[in-house]
Amino acid sequence: MTSPTTGWTLRWIKWGVNDSELARTTDGGRTWTDVTPAAAAALLSLPDTLTPVLLARDAEHAWLALCCAGQTATSAGRLTEVFSTSDGGRTWTESGPLHGPDYGGPASLSFTGPDDGWLLLTTDTGGPARFGQLYRTDDGGGHWTLAAAGVPASCDPPSLTVATTSVAWIACGPPGPLLVSRDAGTHWTPQPLPRSAGAVPQFIGRTGFMTAGPASGLYLLVTHDLGRTWRRLRLPAGIGVAPDVRFLSASDGIVMPYVSPGSRVPVVYVTVDGGRTWTAVPQGLHASDPELLGYDFVSTRVWFAWYGNQAQARAQASIIYRTDNSGRTWTAITARTAGALRSWHGVSFGGTPRTRAAGRRRGPGRRGTRSGRAGPGSSQGQRRIPPRSAGKRRTPARGTTAWSSSSRRSA
Repeated sequence: MTSPTTGWTLRWIKWGVNDSELARTTDGGRTWTDVTPAAAAALLSLPDTLTPVLLARDAEHAWLALCCAGQTATSAGRLTEVFSTSDGGRTWTESGPLHGPDYGGPASLSFTGPDDGWLLLTTDTGGPARFGQLYRTDDGGGHWTLAAAGVPASCDPPSLTVATTSVAWIACGPPGPLLVSRDAGTHWTPQPLPRSAGAVPQFIGRTGFMTAGPASGLYLLVTHDLGRTWRRLRLPAGIGVAPDVRFLSASDGIVMPYVSPGSRVPVVYVTVDGGRTWTAVPQGLHASDPELLGYDFVSTRVWFAWYGNQAQARAQASIIYRTDNSGRTWTAITARTAGALRSWHGVSFGGTPRTRAAGRRRGPGRRGTRSGRAGPGSSQGQRRIPPRSAGKRRTPARGTTAWSSSSRRSA
């Protein structure tokens, strides 16, 4: 969700079948409308399509990166296409095909504003990745230029964090390296840190946050100069070995403690002063199978929770929970489809502005090789296309809705 009312989802229509749709809500998750661009819909239904990378920046701007539908791995590499919208999904721009490395595709997508974006393609998005190409755009995703190739790192999973138009980080997760570029992605070097970092850095302008230290005593590293110097701050005690630490602005942040499977999260910690002090907020969500819940934080007060693709019962399938008081009380929402939207069996929320890591292949088999490849850095054939719902409409199917997130950990 990008606001208390507006959000974007990638939804799997049926388990085990390569068929997805992109949907959008403007009423807080109660109803969802299909906004899938027609060309993307055709790709999403094909075998060998890697898990798409979705980035939703706000109510109007979203990007969808797709790779490898019907393609085989060759020495010429794979082709990735990026779809972008600046009007809430009413119309979309399709980039020309971008060359990627063999056996891989889009791994991470990040924008610092509506125009300036970065796309990271890796050699293997389903396992330890050796970075291949980094592309840049300055027109909102219509055209892309190759910024760097063969970035020297290897990790699983890779994650790209962009702070400005020239400064970015590639994180590999512990114990992998944290790389920084200060020349718009051309050169990458290890980022010096006071101690081994335990998470991907989060940047809001020049201010950044990341966790570090041993599992028995994690603390927060904070920078106000784009990572040149870092200051150590305490995190709340008792947050476990792998807490979810999320900053929504340079001042507002949330720590959701790690709990063992089957356990409910009893308390969440909130800061409004950049991590200097934390307030414990008792949690009032008494849902079944709490370890299966994923969370999305719009602000320090407005959160959403859902069961994801691990829903175990039909009663869980279409339920979204919402809180407006930092988790003290929750309201259950039954998600419904609108217009030509078909019933769905999985969803991945697009955040603002957060990276999305591509997963493994979504289906077996191959269907030949796509033709018409462009050279590195090329963005041939940019065109405007309407969402699929503007064309031939499909009859809604009957069924329930199950929710999934590729970007949230189960709490």
